[in-house]
Amino acid sequence: MEDFNGEILVNGNILLSPNYTLEEFKKSDLYDENKNTSIFFWVDKTCELEDHKFGIGLYFKDGKLNFIHLYCMDDNIRDENERTRFHQEFVQRIAKKNEYDWGEIDEFLDPREGYSIVIISYK
Repeated sequence: MEDFNGEILVNGNILLSPNYTLEEFKKSDLYDENKNTSIFFWVDKTCELEDHKFGIGLYFKDGKLNFIHLYCMDDNIRDENERTRFHQEFVQRIAKKNEYDWGEIDEFLDPREGYSIVIISYK
């Protein structure tokens, strides 16, 4: 297994990476011009990633992708405890470690809000 390079393939045709730009995003089918928030975009469509369904949030800084939020939406996940376990296993499956030269990947549990997400952040 090659180590994680910060790239994720969404829906089989959109490659999110440390070099992905806001302009590229605006040309993709993930972009909804009616939801233009200028820096953070929650993609309204459920996206396919590694044979799983995810909600995806993208944050851009200075026109470049700064971080990605991934929220698993598989039908078989019944509660946040299962989602948290899935996110932890997902991170361990695709990455050998959490910190890299390009940025980092980790699972984050917000105890106040009661939800878990995977965060990929770029330097």
